[in-house]
Amino acid sequence: LHAASQWQVTTTSGDYSSPVFDSGRDTSNKTSITIPSGRLSYLTTYYWRVRHQDLHGAWSSWSVETSFTIHRPPNQPSNISPADGASGVSLTSTLRSSAFSDPDGDLHAASQWQVTTTSGNYSSPVFDSSRDRTSLTRITIPSETLDYDTTYYWRVRHQDLHGAWSSWSVETSFTI
Repeated sequence: LHAASQWQVTTTSGDYSSPVFDSGRDTSNKTSITIPSGRLSYLTTYYWRVRHQDLHGAWSSWSVETSFTIHRPPNQPSNISPADGASGVSLTSTLRSSAFSDPDGDLHAASQWQVTTTSGNYSSPVFDSSRDRTSLTRITIPSETLDYDTTYYWRVRHQDLHGAWSSWSVETSFTI
């Protein structure tokens, strides 16, 4: 049986003499691990490996080394229009966000738009675009989604080409 694992992360391929992280013998994180905050930096390539120990204390060989790079997420977008608190907005509203901005210079890959009737609660939104690769900084809400005399709250987030998501925009509202 699988008794423990040992995880190591380094910045130099094949050299684990001074790893940036070494879990030591770990009986809790046998098949996955979260690296503690502050150990990894953006735009750095890391190499990692793992080995497993059985109930008799015997260790496996180290896994084949794998690499990864951490990219900074895009900057948080802003809700541009409709203006916060706008009233008399059309049933087929077009939402607009600020332009995409990324500290690494990455390109805009997708956006996600959400609209809800309860401020701060997006667990059951009336509209959720999911990951949308075409409506990057503006989206028109489909007809028959919104109702008259209703206040809606919305937010958007941007994704870069590496799959990193920005924080959600600060929620704003509009009324139909």
